[in-house]
Amino acid sequence: MTLPTSRRRVARQLLPHLRRIPLSNLLLRQEYVIAVGPAPDLTGLPGRTWPSLVTRELVTDAVAEYVADPFVLRRGDRYHLFFEVLNLETGRGELSTAHSDDLTHWTYGGMILRENVHLSYPYVFEHGREVYMVPETGERGTVTLYHAADFPHRWTRVVDLLRGAPYVDSSVFHDAAGTGDWWLVTSIAGGVAPLVYRAAQLTGPWDPVDVHASAGPQLLRSAGRIFSHGGRWYRPVQRPGLVYGEDVSLMCIDVRDGTYRETPATGWPQPVLYPSGTGWTSLGMHHLDVQSSGGELLLAVDGKALIVDLNRRRMWLRVRNKLLGVGRA
Repeated sequence: MTLPTSRRRVARQLLPHLRRIPLSNLLLRQEYVIAVGPAPDLTGLPGRTWPSLVTRELVTDAVAEYVADPFVLRRGDRYHLFFEVLNLETGRGELSTAHSDDLTHWTYGGMILRENVHLSYPYVFEHGREVYMVPETGERGTVTLYHAADFPHRWTRVVDLLRGAPYVDSSVFHDAAGTGDWWLVTSIAGGVAPLVYRAAQLTGPWDPVDVHASAGPQLLRSAGRIFSHGGRWYRPVQRPGLVYGEDVSLMCIDVRDGTYRETPATGWPQPVLYPSGTGWTSLGMHHLDVQSSGGELLLAVDGKALIVDLNRRRMWLRVRNKLLGVGRA
């Protein structure tokens, strides 16, 4: 491969600094893979056979390091998948979409949201006949609501639901059959407890609510859509473990008296997602999106494995990002 003159000049400037970067950091990578499919329940998920896997190779408009944080939404007979793409060209997370009519073959729909901050966790949901999204925008210090002006490709910013802190993995749900209120569960990067807010309307205002939780702070960060099953609300939560995003457990939420209480869920094995020790889930699983679909559950998960990546363009961008402090180097 012959580098253009400008890249050769940059390469010469960076070569003296390359010794600071272990070779393993350039070649050994944790690759995330997304799986989507129906399931009768939440047992045996890490070892099950999925109808399709979505990898970074699907992405055509960015140099993808990985794809992660999947959320799926069915509209009519079509399934729409939303996910984070860590773009090595910008060093930031950006949000993309793909669609499928059979949950087996996915067509990439392109980047849908790209900003000057890291984006992830595209929490997409329907309210009435409209589609909204609350992605992670913690680098901006907000929890921001977006509306699908032209679903699924064009999104407009509606309002900041919260401001003033590096909020991560914020999850909202509407307890329409119970209190009638909207609830928002979030965490602060590096924090020790979940933060919960309540509002009469989706756009707010949002008021803080005391949290009564029986789990330790290691189960604070949301790991996917808060979902209703059997008349109860459940929140997937991730546990760091030995590495980030090792497994996912479920917390059962009770908001019947207008307060927020959560306890470890019973009736399912805990954790529901965990390292399988082999294949694309060998190192861990850190995200679970659950929805009811035709009497079954529709699931979207991600898992990660350690791989050797010899792609020269990705290696070059990793070196550049690390040495120049580009994005999340």
